[in-house]
Amino acid sequence: MKVAASVALVSAATMVSATKVSPVQKIISMLGELKSKVAADLEAEAKAMDEYSSYCDDESKEKGFAITTASSEIEDLSASIEGSTCKITEYTSTVDTSGTEMAEKQGELDDARKVMEKKHKIFLENEKELTDCVDTLGRAATVLERELSFMQGKASPKQLNQKLGPMVTALSAIVEAEWVDEASKQKLESFLRSNGNQVEEDDLSLVQQPQASVKSYESKSGGIVDTLKDMQDKAEDQLNELNKDSLKTRGEFNVLEQTLTDSIANLDEQIKEASSSKCAAEEAKAKCEKDKAATEESKSADEE
Repeated sequence: MKVAASVALVSAATMVSATKVSPVQKIISMLGELKSKVAADLEAEAKAMDEYSSYCDDESKEKGFAITTASSEIEDLSASIEGSTCKITEYTSTVDTSGTEMAEKQGELDDARKVMEKKHKIFLENEKELTDCVDTLGRAATVLERELSFMQGKASPKQLNQKLGPMVTALSAIVEAEWVDEASKQKLESFLRSNGNQVEEDDLSLVQQPQASVKSYESKSGGIVDTLKDMQDKAEDQLNELNKDSLKTRGEFNVLEQTLTDSIANLDEQIKEASSSKCAAEEAKAKCEKDKAATEESKSADEE
């Protein structure tokens, strides 16, 4: 009976609780709901934290990579700047050295031209002197030959002296020429001395024996016609040698002039190329310095 009564009482309590919630139960229910909400909030916050941490990790990696890349670029730019500096020094040295050598070559060429001008002037003077000698000796030999022949019938040595008088001065100058040998000089001097002595008009031997007087004059003159012709040949030989030497000197000068001119042109081209390369290296260096400064600034910002 007691057991049956207890069961009936529990059943009645259960039925009452099913129809009515107690304050404690309501609090417990609210705590349960709050716990679920807090758990959801914590989960959402944890997710957001994970996302933020992931973002920070990515940003850190990105900045680290950027810093590493910037450091490498700075090293490369520094190397380029150093290389450009070396090139600028090299090109500057080339310009200075080539400029000095070019000035020396130009001075050598100017000196050679002055020497050549002087030699050519001396050549023209000697050429004129020898040409005049050849002409004078040729005319003197011709006149003397003609007049000696004329003397045999009509003229006297005195007349011959008078006809040859205008040539005395010219022949006297020839005696002093360096190319005249001693034997020819003595014969010519003897002839000039005899030509300077006036023959007396009353010399009976000239009148009575004209042929003998001619032979005497020829003997006295020492075969002057042959001497003059021989001197003329020697003067012509000297003139030919003079022309050969002049052509040789001119040829040697032309070779030297061409060599120096080519050297000067090559040095001038080297200076132009070195100057142009130097400008390019200076521009490259300036650009690298500008890029390096910008990269260092960007790296500093990333590091901060």
